[in-house]
Amino acid sequence: MSELDQLKAAIQQSPNNIPLRKIYGKALLDNERYEEAEAEYKDGLKLAPEDAELKVGLANAFLHLHKYSLGLVLIGALTIAPTA
Repeated sequence: MSELDQLKAAIQQSPNNIPLRKIYGKALLDNERYEEAEAEYKDGLKLAPEDAELKVGLANAFLHLHKYSLGLVLIGALTIAPTA
């Protein structure tokens, strides 16, 4: 069983595990499986909508998929400081 298969199986056993989803998303990106990475990061953001690391991962997937506008919007939103 490949590393990706093992990570996917682990997520099926622990679907709310955000750190595991981040590791899996990064592994998908590293293996140039950008569509799957996009889906994984989106699933993670459903569980943790404010997680910056998940947003950066999703933006990275978008950029690899030539979805530049979507990626730039995510990165732009992360760089805007909240108002006090």
